[in-house]
Amino acid sequence: MLNLKKILSVKSIVNELVVTFLRFPFAIITSIAATLIVFHTIDLDYAQLEKNQFWYNIIQTLYIGISFFIATALLLEKLGIKGIKNILIKNGVGTLLLAYYFFLPEIYHLKSFINAFILAIVFHLLISFIPFYRKGQMNGFWQFNKSLFLRFFFGGIYSAVLYLGLALAIAAVQHLFTISVDEDLYFKLWIFIVSVFNTWFFLAGVPSDFNKLDEDNSYPKGLKIFTQYILLTIVSVYFIILYMYMFKIIVQGEWPVGWVSNLVLGFSIAGIFSLLLIYPVISKKESLITNLFSKLYFWAIIPLIVMLFMAIWIRIGEYGITENRYFVLILAIWLTGITIFMLFNKMRNIKVIPISLAIISFLSLYGPWSAFNVSLNSQMSRFENILEKNNLLENGKYKKSDHVIPFEENKSICSIVNYIVENHGCEIFQPLFDENLDSLLASESRYNAGNIIIVDKMGLKYIGEWQEESYENEYFYLNATDLNHTNSIIKIDTYDYFLKYEQAYNYNDSLSQNLAEYIVDDQKIQISFDEKNLTLSVKVNDSLGISLPIKENIKSLKTKQISNQLTFSDMMLISENEKIKLVFCINNMNGNIEKQDVIKVNNFDAQLFLKIK
Repeated sequence: MLNLKKILSVKSIVNELVVTFLRFPFAIITSIAATLIVFHTIDLDYAQLEKNQFWYNIIQTLYIGISFFIATALLLEKLGIKGIKNILIKNGVGTLLLAYYFFLPEIYHLKSFINAFILAIVFHLLISFIPFYRKGQMNGFWQFNKSLFLRFFFGGIYSAVLYLGLALAIAAVQHLFTISVDEDLYFKLWIFIVSVFNTWFFLAGVPSDFNKLDEDNSYPKGLKIFTQYILLTIVSVYFIILYMYMFKIIVQGEWPVGWVSNLVLGFSIAGIFSLLLIYPVISKKESLITNLFSKLYFWAIIPLIVMLFMAIWIRIGEYGITENRYFVLILAIWLTGITIFMLFNKMRNIKVIPISLAIISFLSLYGPWSAFNVSLNSQMSRFENILEKNNLLENGKYKKSDHVIPFEENKSICSIVNYIVENHGCEIFQPLFDENLDSLLASESRYNAGNIIIVDKMGLKYIGEWQEESYENEYFYLNATDLNHTNSIIKIDTYDYFLKYEQAYNYNDSLSQNLAEYIVDDQKIQISFDEKNLTLSVKVNDSLGISLPIKENIKSLKTKQISNQLTFSDMMLISENEKIKLVFCINNMNGNIEKQDVIKVNNFDAQLFLKIK
């Protein structure tokens, strides 16, 4: 029976916190440091983060470090290494993390996130088996992971309840006492609970006597009910659905659709997870249902694995390899290996599951066979083949087309550019152009990515992922490429006011904040943008006014951009009357040219200079 008095004792809680900290000091300090860095980045605006992307790399390194330090501490405990040697080894881990940080690219791409995510999986898997890396102690290995699973499960529940309670308390104080609270406080609270509280709580429940675990034969009744009557039922339902779909393919002679691979993988991994949870029941042969499931499961998934490989092969054949398809493929290979091993091993060695998954995951990140190198080479090969087919390559350099290329091939080019820019960066395309892409992309805004700029530079129409040939809209993106150069300097002593003005598309199918109002020097300045007539209007003190139609400017700028870069002076639109002079300096603008010459602006970022005469 739980000793409630002990649980609620402040002294007991503090003692447990201290003991846990002394056992995992590096991991806890790292989690606190990561939380503080995240707090700092929350306080930064988007522009500051874009200029200082090293913050992303620091956060990524610290969060990887948490699980790395935990795994290291467990290994040192297993080996009985203490004192100075223990500290030196942990400092060595810190040095490895520092080296990892310095090898990260300066510009944060999706590739960096994927790398961090897979490394986190590797180190979490390492935690699961590192105290039991030697042969034997299969029951101790299972009991250890049972404790980790339950601690993780209840940690998630406690974290959610704690956050909900504290968030409601803050909201109550805010409204009852009319106290102003920063909206970011709620997000910061969640980050603190997940990163610090949950980590500390989890570590407090990590078993320390590894040898004693092998003698523990307990099996929680709640876990038994959850696994046998809930998890196995769900897995069985998915099993029936997938087999019905497989029979449909056979009867109708259809190839499997791409997303079925994710469903098969999800089902297979859930099934393996279920088998791991009921391992003690299987070894003792206590339940007819679990025994039957363990004997039939790996035989039953063989046809599904065949269907999985078919689905992957079709997608790769049509669109080449990407990181997602690469990881699906190696998981399919891993699943095949585990299935063959378990059919012969009869579930006697379950350690091989996390160990093999950790090894294959780590190998997928580095070397010429890595997900990133294989995917990039595959997509660049597709890209160059399309360019050569349409005579767009000459001596390894891009050559603008003198004819309109087929819609589907234009769309494929846009799709490949999207993928490479998002995952690997714009610099991959530099060898194709004589011009320095860094200067071309210098003015990239938060609304537009380099993929659109590169496609425009190629003189091709940008085609979205879901756009069909019958779709008559044409996307446009205008940007000044020399914003960081001296010729973009404006002398402001001839103007009275300078304003930053931007508009963003919202979910109501219109531009947000169409009317902006400012009070300065007893002057009321109102700025509005008529998205239907594409007219910028400025009023001063409700009487003086001036308008600037920009529809024809958009057309001419788009035409000019096909053959030349747009300069800051190109993007500077001027309107003047006897009372007001208005200069509208566009940094960037995007939208669609629809049928019947209708132009729809989605976003723009600009500055206004006003002179009241």
